[in-house]
Amino acid sequence: MSSTDEARINALLSDLARGKAGNLSEVLRNYFGKSTGEVRVSIHRGLAMISVADVGLEPLEQDRMLKSYADSNHMFADLLVPVGPSVSVPILFWLSLSNNPGVSVALLQNPKVYVVSLGKPYAFADVCANISNILGKQGVAVKYRWFAKTIENHGLDPTDPAFRNLVGE
Repeated sequence: MSSTDEARINALLSDLARGKAGNLSEVLRNYFGKSTGEVRVSIHRGLAMISVADVGLEPLEQDRMLKSYADSNHMFADLLVPVGPSVSVPILFWLSLSNNPGVSVALLQNPKVYVVSLGKPYAFADVCANISNILGKQGVAVKYRWFAKTIENHGLDPTDPAFRNLVGE
């Protein structure tokens, strides 16, 4: 990740902390204020995979508590890190027990960022479909054939249009 991307991510997180993004803003204010409680922020994967985990939780890549499937979330780093430079609107994964169950996505305007809220339990198919949709809206397609097999191993149809920006033809 470039120092420019790192500065952009830190500015984005700082703007979110000052903003009105609900519990996410409050958690980031605590993070920047170095208050008690351990908020986990992971920016080393770049603009396509910023992760903020509420107190007591792990960032997306290491999460074991909220998800409803056994596979490691490292596969999402394998998908998203290579396309980070192509993403015009950053993608932030927000993990919290206070989030509604499942996956929801909001496109915030100030600062402009996709916030993917993950609540207990969230499903593999929902994460994949939402990532595919976000990338598609930005004109980005990953198209990894290996990921088609991963989708299939989860009992899903990799030809489902919901996954079109994640699997090869």
